[in-house]
Formats: sequence, structure tokens, C-alpha cells
Amino acid sequence: MITKVLAKNFKNLSFQQDLEAKNLIIGPNGAGKSARAEALTLAVMGYVPGSGKQNAEILANFGTSDQLMVGFQIDDARFERFFNRSKTGKVSQNYYINRTKATKEDFIGMLAKKGKPKILDLGAFLSQSDQKKVDTLFSMFPPGEDMVQLESDIGYRKEQINRLHKSIKRNEELITQLSRNKGLIELPAGTLAEVQAELKKTDDELEEAQKELKEAEIKNAEEEAKAQAEAELKKISEDADRQAAEQEAMLHEQLAKDEEHENFAYGSLVVPVDESSTFQVPPDSFVIDVNEVIESIDKIIKALEMFSENTAMKVAQRELSKYEYLAKGGQ
Repeated sequence: MITKVLAKNFKNLSFQQDLEAKNLIIGPNGAGKSARAEALTLAVMGYVPGSGKQNAEILANFGTSDQLMVGFQIDDARFERFFNRSKTGKVSQNYYINRTKATKEDFIGMLAKKGKPKILDLGAFLSQSDQKKVDTLFSMFPPGEDMVQLESDIGYRKEQINRLHKSIKRNEELITQLSRNKGLIELPAGTLAEVQAELKKTDDELEEAQKELKEAEIKNAEEEAKAQAEAELKKISEDADRQAAEQEAMLHEQLAKDEEHENFAYGSLVVPVDESSTFQVPPDSFVIDVNEVIESIDKIIKALEMFSENTAMKVAQRELSKYEYLAKGGQ
């Protein structure tokens, strides 16, 4: 669930608005009611419907300086988009996850992991056809049903529709035949009522069959829409999982490469990885680069944010071992 919307230099406003499951925002003109909704739409979708999709158009329509920021938070994940105008006048867009710069692909992938939130443009929704409205609703609230069962149900409904079509055709032929022969039959006394009753019965059966056909067609259309929405959601989830797995594999590969080296070097000090070995450089020649310490801590933080606890622990142990050797003087 989205728990916060935030913006800076958005329509002359800067704000951080906490959100609940349902929110009612009220206030006088200019208080920022629509600004909050538009900022959230821009942060999630990357544009506001009807206001242009190019970075320059977005900054011109909503920004009040050369930089515009919109963002939102889902549980413990913070997503931000920054629109910046350079000295040459070009407007670019940068992506941040938990205040760390990210690629557009990582931004989209993390959104998919967090449920891929969607924004509904009510005006555009109401102008759609009934089928488009159904597709839109199923894309926003995909069914959690089994795809195999859905496909089986769709096949059953199609067979049911075919049977109903055949039944309707037979009944129509029967009605046509009865109507054509109605004037040719010399009915004995007392049989006219029976024929009329048979015709009414056939009419009733035809009406019922047509009603069942319509219901079956609607049900089939709904299930096909559900199946399509489920398949699309499954593909997005698989793509996000694949990207995360590839990134974690790259980190494991880097860890393996680092562990192949026997020593870590810091300025004039050589620190053996093997704890049983000894230093060849006296302790008073130790040189520790502060940037190296900052880089190590940054690696650990990023591993905690992007990968599994096991992978993050390996990174932390590897970086910590460097400074333990330094602190112990190589012992």
C-alpha cells in the first residue's frame, strides 16, 4: 500500500503527505488538493494524463524551478523521480530508490516487486467502451485464480456456447416449420389449443436458450480477460525475479573473484587473507584510506537493500575482515 506522497517545487508547492488505505483531502483553492493527486500520478506513472509525456513538458507544466521532484513510499521502499534542466536547457529524469540513484530498469523492477501500483484516470475510464472498462479493471485487480483452471473453464464455456447455438438453430427451424405447416393442417376438433401450446412451449425454450447463450458469452469474455491479465502479471513478476537473480549472481561472482586473491593491499600495508600468516610490514606503517572505509560501508548498505540477507552477510564479512586485520596488527 502507498503510505506517503511527496513533492518539491511542484506547482509552487513542496509537501510530504502521509496516506492511509482511504484518504479524503479537503481545503480551500490553492491548498494543494489536486497537486497531491497529480504528484502521486506523476511519481507512479511517469506522466500525468493529458499533460504531455516528455521530460521538458513535465517540468514546464508542473515545475517552478530547474528541478522538480515527486515521489511516494510503499511500506519501507521510497521511490523518487527528479526532473533536472541542465545549463544547455536539456531536461533529464533521474530515478532513486531509498535515496540511492538507480537505473530506470531497476526502478521499474522494484516497483513490480512492490505490487506495481496503478493510478486510475476516472475521466478516461468512463469514456472507454464496456469491454475496455473490464480490461482496465482486471489489469488493476488481476485474479488470483489458477491459470490452468481458467483455461479449462474457458474451453468448457466455448463448448457450452456451441451447444446453445445448435439448440437455438434447431428451435428456430422447428418454429419455422410449424408456422409454415400451421395453415396446411386440417386440425380435428379440439387440437388447435394443443398446437398453440406446443408453439408457446417452443418459443419459451428458444427464449431460455438465448438467455443462457448471452450469459455464457459474458462469462466466457470475463474468464478470457482474467486469463490474459493473469498471464501478463506473471510475466512481469518473472521478469523482475530474473533481473534480481542476475544482479545477485553478478555480486556472487565478484565475491568469488575477491576471495581468489590471497592478500588485500592498503597503501604500503599488505594484509594477508589467511589468518595463519604474518605481516611483513611493521604496524607503524599502516595506512588506511578513509574513502576505502566509506566504499566498504556503501557496499554493505547496497547489498542489504538489493539482495538476500545471505549475500549481504557475505559482503559485510568480507569488508569487516579487512579492518579486523588492520586493528590486530596482522595477528
